[in-house]
Amino acid sequence: MIGWVGTAALILLATVLQSTHLHGLGPGGTTPDLVLLIVLAAGRHGGETAGSCAGFWGGLLIGAVRGGLEGPMAVLYVLAGWLAGAHQESSLLEMVLVGCLATVLMVLGESAIIAFLGLAGSLTLAGVAGLALLHGLCLVPLAVRSGN
Repeated sequence: MIGWVGTAALILLATVLQSTHLHGLGPGGTTPDLVLLIVLAAGRHGGETAGSCAGFWGGLLIGAVRGGLEGPMAVLYVLAGWLAGAHQESSLLEMVLVGCLATVLMVLGESAIIAFLGLAGSLTLAGVAGLALLHGLCLVPLAVRSGN
C-alpha cells in the first residue's frame, strides 16, 4: 500500500512523463494515458472515493498541461476513477472490460470537449474509438495487476 502521498507522487510523475517523454509515441501518434492507469488502479485498490480523488487531481493536472481544460478533464477522470472503484470486487475479466470502457469514454469525452470548444483535431470518430480501444486493451491489464 503506497497511500495517498504515493498516489499523488505517481500522478505527478505520470503527468510529467506523459507530457514530455511519451508525447506522440503511441500508435497513430497518440500518447499513452499513464494518469488514467493510476486513477484506475487507485479506484480498484481503494474504492470509489480513492478513485474519484485520484481522478480529480489527475484530471486537474492533465487539463492544466493541455491548456485550459482543467474542469472538463477533472470530471472525466473522476468518472473513470469512480467507475473503477465501483467495480472493485469484480473479476479480472470484468475489471479489464471496465478499464476498456473507461478508456473509450475518456477518449470520446476528450474529443467531444475539443470539438465543442473548437480546438484543432485531426482524427475521425472511428479513428478515435479504434485508438481508444487499442490503448485500453494494451494498458488496462497493467492497472488491474497493480491494483491487486
